[in-house]
Amino acid sequence: MISKWKKWTAVLLSLLLLLPMALTGSGSIASPQQESSLETAVNSVPHQAATIEQAVQELTATASEPTSTASAKEAAHEDGCNGDCPYCPTIILPGIGQSRAFLLDEEGNHAVDAQGNEITSWPLYFNVNELIKELALPLVKMLITQKDNGFTDKASDVLAEMLSVNQTNPDGTLKNKIETVRYYQSFADCSQEDRDYFYRMVPVEPLTEVMGEDHVYFFTFNAFGEPFEAAKDLNDYIQMVKEQTGHDQVNLLAVSLGGTVATAYFNAYPETTDIHKVVNAVAALDGSSIVSDLLKGSNIITDEYLYTDLFPNLIGEDEPLSYLVNILVRIIPKQVIYDLLDKALSKVMDTLIVNCPSMWALVPSREYPALREQYLSDEAHAALRAKTDRYYEAQKQMETEVPRQVSRGVEIYNLCGYGMPFGAVNYPYFGLVGSTPTLSTDEIIEIYSTSMHAKSAPLGETFPADYTQTGAFCTDPTHNHISPDRTIDASAGVLPEQTWYYYQQDHEGIAGNDAALKLAATLLLSEEPMSVHSDPEHFPQFNGTRNTKYLRRDVIPIFEQAQASGAIDALPQEQQEELYAAMEQVNEMLASTIADAQQEQQAEARLRAALADAGLMEAPSEASETWNRIAKTLCEFLSDVLYRVLGPRGFSDVARHIS
Repeated sequence: MISKWKKWTAVLLSLLLLLPMALTGSGSIASPQQESSLETAVNSVPHQAATIEQAVQELTATASEPTSTASAKEAAHEDGCNGDCPYCPTIILPGIGQSRAFLLDEEGNHAVDAQGNEITSWPLYFNVNELIKELALPLVKMLITQKDNGFTDKASDVLAEMLSVNQTNPDGTLKNKIETVRYYQSFADCSQEDRDYFYRMVPVEPLTEVMGEDHVYFFTFNAFGEPFEAAKDLNDYIQMVKEQTGHDQVNLLAVSLGGTVATAYFNAYPETTDIHKVVNAVAALDGSSIVSDLLKGSNIITDEYLYTDLFPNLIGEDEPLSYLVNILVRIIPKQVIYDLLDKALSKVMDTLIVNCPSMWALVPSREYPALREQYLSDEAHAALRAKTDRYYEAQKQMETEVPRQVSRGVEIYNLCGYGMPFGAVNYPYFGLVGSTPTLSTDEIIEIYSTSMHAKSAPLGETFPADYTQTGAFCTDPTHNHISPDRTIDASAGVLPEQTWYYYQQDHEGIAGNDAALKLAATLLLSEEPMSVHSDPEHFPQFNGTRNTKYLRRDVIPIFEQAQASGAIDALPQEQQEELYAAMEQVNEMLASTIADAQQEQQAEARLRAALADAGLMEAPSEASETWNRIAKTLCEFLSDVLYRVLGPRGFSDVARHIS
């Protein structure tokens, strides 16, 4: 098995080198207080952002005189609606990193490490102190002798031990006792800390602001568990929600890995009458080629890539550190690097992936038969194989089962990102898989999966000039389901009329795309079924992307606070006018549901500049940026020189070659 992973070693090398930075604060999650607000209004400034209430009223207007949203909401939720309100409760099925879980000791209490820290199943548990303690001496010995001397075996064993919290047995069961934190009540009855956590994970403020927090629930499941066990738990959870709210049906909002739970649920309960709507947001509906490429050992790594482009791609091409790592990695013999990560990756596969049912649920259906034969054909995996076969059958039935559920009255909608390679934004190490150069993705999941099998041109290419839509799911010649950039044919997807696409939308960043969030809320709130033809002026089938998360979280509140305190009124007239003009530009941008990244960036930059000019927020340090560019140029130059002189080899490799 180890020989298959030869060039994958660079993947885990980068993770090991970057791990200390990740665990000591780089890219840390903001505090709940910072993250909890999604929609920020500046009441004294005209041209407010379009509200969800207005969108719903426009799309569902009837002949009767509409009741104001505020009064309807107040009446519906006073002392509980007992099912007598227009909004079915919504259950969120979160993604892979959004269900908190803990390791339990033999007494059933949360296990702790030597420092007294609780050991978590998720977030993944790493004890940095233990890592340093175990590896310091072998590492020093290896560096001094420039020979392995058991370092790679020790390092891979330590890594496997740290990941063993989530280890699964060959039959697919968890090796350890894991407690997933459950929430058996609505947002309204959870603590403020829990509500802040929910909103950080899935920003549904546009939804709760209309239907109320007592109609939104956060379902959790073990990310390394079994999809059909999660589906059974979901069915029980649905009955609880119905009893608590008095409603006969619920909506499901499936995010990322939550899509596998929804798939398993409809397979296990095909005749259910409990579901009103399903909104899939960047959901893994037919796996991700990241997982299948890992299992196949398919990657884009070469020796040259390891010593030139790997770390700039992982850390950032504008970061001096990336080129410094290019230089420092040469102090390790190349063979030691490959051996280390051969063994480490093998341990990771055996610990987290090969025996894990939920990871197999992320294998695309077209790849499953061959990989099943390769990994699960022996008797030891018989029980696991039965579980994964069952999920595979559910995947295969998508093109018949989804239309059948729609015919039964279940409304199903998809929101997808496309036009990016794997690992393009937040998770660059995923860009090392073999499918990266060809697949159109949201950087985590390919569009074929999130869109229920829409057709896409190879990444970087377009359909031929004479191409016409060929999908079997829309044969209406008056409908045009080809994207403006001629890379997507939505007619091939199972739901061409109920699937929306966001160009250059990254997987995690959809939480910052307020235009997409407004569409998701509108789909869940609308009394009438919707399609891409319902309101193309506001919600076109093919849209752009924008990320207003930091604008809404960090920038607008500064303006609001300054306005409320009278600080703006004390400024010179010219600065006041620019601040209000910049804020108006921001509001005009937010009012539009046509996402345009450049428009958003310009509006945010203008407001930041106006606030900095008024002394209300700190401006970027020009000196710091200058020194960063100088350091980057110098480190990149040295890295390039070393590669031209030494080639793809470590320092000691060159010395041995000369001698």
